[in-house]
Amino acid sequence: MANGVNKDLIYETRVRPLEIDGKPIETNHNFLRTIKPYVYTYTTYAKGRWEGRTILDVYSTEYGSYPKSYYETAIKQGRILVSDAIVSTSYVIKGGDILSHTVHRHEPGVAVQSDVEPFVTVVKETDELLIIDKPGTMAVHPCGGYNMQSLVNILQEHYNSPYYLDGKLDKLYPVHRLDRLTSGLVILGKNSSVAQTLGKCIMNRNGCKKFYLARVQGQFPLKHRSLKKLNKKQYIQTGIPLHGEWGNGTNDISLLRKKHALVYWVEDEHGCPVFEDTDNDHNNILCHSVDEWLTPNDGIKKRWFHLACPTRIVQHKDGICEASSFDNLDDNLYKKTVKPAHSSFGVVSYDLETHSTLLICRPYTGRTHQLRLHLQYLNHPIANDPNYGGDIWYKNPTGRECCNIAQTRLSVLSLNDEVSVIVTDKKSSAVDDIVSKNRVAITTKVTTKTTAIDVPATEMEVQEGVSTSVQEKEESIHEFIARTCVWCARSRAVSSEDRAILEFVIRSPGIWLHALQYSFELTDPSNDSDEVVNSCFRTNLPVWHDF
Repeated sequence: MANGVNKDLIYETRVRPLEIDGKPIETNHNFLRTIKPYVYTYTTYAKGRWEGRTILDVYSTEYGSYPKSYYETAIKQGRILVSDAIVSTSYVIKGGDILSHTVHRHEPGVAVQSDVEPFVTVVKETDELLIIDKPGTMAVHPCGGYNMQSLVNILQEHYNSPYYLDGKLDKLYPVHRLDRLTSGLVILGKNSSVAQTLGKCIMNRNGCKKFYLARVQGQFPLKHRSLKKLNKKQYIQTGIPLHGEWGNGTNDISLLRKKHALVYWVEDEHGCPVFEDTDNDHNNILCHSVDEWLTPNDGIKKRWFHLACPTRIVQHKDGICEASSFDNLDDNLYKKTVKPAHSSFGVVSYDLETHSTLLICRPYTGRTHQLRLHLQYLNHPIANDPNYGGDIWYKNPTGRECCNIAQTRLSVLSLNDEVSVIVTDKKSSAVDDIVSKNRVAITTKVTTKTTAIDVPATEMEVQEGVSTSVQEKEESIHEFIARTCVWCARSRAVSSEDRAILEFVIRSPGIWLHALQYSFELTDPSNDSDEVVNSCFRTNLPVWHDF
């Protein structure tokens, strides 16, 4: 069921340079977009596993942003409703119930490419399509902590504004997904029909070719594991494991493990396996420009490094995935979660100073985090991908310094009221030094523990800010919720705009993985001859491609 926002709300946004103390943070983008907190209602139908349980039990165990005491208070105050009615904490959930929770929502800041609307780069616009170069850290769809800060909602807000001269655009339909930390090409349909057509083309695998750029640790592929290599005899018997599978195979678990390939091979520019230099495969990997890699059969000697390796999603909620043979995984779990996957890589350049390699990447399948997982499995992780073996500030001392400053300042903001009294009484030169160096004013007014916005609320914060508060006579429930917001209380010790920068810097500012080009081969339905129509969309090269 759709989630709800206050329809009368006018979203207040701000775009500012990504810098601390006037020093650029040196991320992939130059600006940070923030949005003023707003009242928001999460709404959902009761799930089957909730039936027969009390509403307090469901909220206190299924959602971790607040302690149990908060949910007790929220139910009593009417912040949490069942089918728009206030209920007791002992209410037992039934099938068909509609549960809603109204909060004061604080969204994280996201990197943007411009301080002018729509804040992102429009690569191309037609009557049916909108092609965007998405910055890293921005989600495509509303998800997790990102709602109005998602690409779809930012674009719809812009195209529906009175300042957009070409008329309103009611809805955008993303054709494909792109990880939040990944930058690059995103294709959106202006109607569901064109989005479905292109979406099916991608899913069918044969009608769309996708190319990415990645910068990885080390000199690719010198550090790849001692993997099994496709040999000539096996190739003659079975061919290559296209899309990560050997032949047609079977879904029987006893043979499914054999159907999923875990092997690598090298191909030339014509797509033919190269079997010489068995022990020195890195000698077969040649450097070429991006354009040379993207031009098929141009007479230039090329070598694509292919990897077929299964992947699985370990935790859907946290987006944790892994690549492996999964030999020790239970048969039922293997059959349910493990999927074949196939990627190929070509070397664009190697940079000795940063000991990193720029790769052109082509995923033949579309598994979650596939390229990130396959590169990690080869021991060449994306250099600044902290989730899969990289270092968030790889060869970026300025970024690391800014991150350390942000961590220190947020730590100062975490000092409790006891330390605040010491500071006020001038009894601790050590704390005075911390405050002075980091330009943060701490007073006795700060009585609750102040931590990063995305850390769950504490019992103390709930007791001081929510449980003991009373809704005033002329105050609406929305005004009451905003006034008693835990996250707002945390931000009062420092400007919310300054805090947005600090909190952005301690997260990943985006990774060196960029969706560069999508090319489609479509049959024109208006043409009786079934003529194939070619479409190709491409972004500019990211700033980190040339070190």
